Amino acid sequence: ASTAAGKTYQFGLGDKADVTVSGTASVEGAFPLTGSVMNSTVLSNPSLATLRVQAVSVGTSLNAGTKNQLVAQFQFQANNSNVKITQLMFTEVGTINAASDLANVKVMKDTEQVGKTLEKLNSDGTALIDLGAGYTIQSGGNVTFNVYADVIGTPNREFRFSVQRNYDIIAWDTYYNTGILATETNGGSFPVQQATAISVRAGTLVVNTDQTSPTGNISTGIN
Repeated sequence: ASTAAGKTYQFGLGDKADVTVSGTASVEGAFPLTGSVMNSTVLSNPSLATLRVQAVSVGTSLNAGTKNQLVAQFQFQANNSNVKITQLMFTEVGTINAASDLANVKVMKDTEQVGKTLEKLNSDGTALIDLGAGYTIQSGGNVTFNVYADVIGTPNREFRFSVQRNYDIIAWDTYYNTGILATETNGGSFPVQQATAISVRAGTLVVNTDQTSPTGNISTGIN
């Protein structure tokens, strides 16, 4: 929401009746409860940092059974001030079984892994990558995060990773030490994802004759 400078804000609970609970639980406390007083101001020099994100296409098909495959790519750009990202949440959408068809999901920046490897996706298809102390993008710079996974199955189904909502990326303006929301790089809307889903193909098995295998005639009666 937007507002003018010089305004004062304070949130609180006036009475225990303002709290709704389920079951037989009771609410106790010294009411009213209030938070800190906050004042609005206008940021001009520098303006509040911005973080833009766009999806980069990584292909349209992969074989089931392949490991450590590039399955998504997202490019982030910071402006006005440095931006620190502390959490990434990617959501798989498609017809595969999110909890069992992909495994060992990880995020790489070049050769550097950011966050921990996830053994599998959550049942809702989300991959929550905690960056700990955070990854900082310099103002005017951009960073590409690559998502890798083992593609276990299922053939003839499809998937793609997305950033579903602007708040799925937890990011901070390091100059003003305040949170910011990501926007789509080209002015589009969320979700941000590659245009075409990745189809899962059946794996292949190639059988070749060993070079030491006999190729001539074999006489009968030879053991």
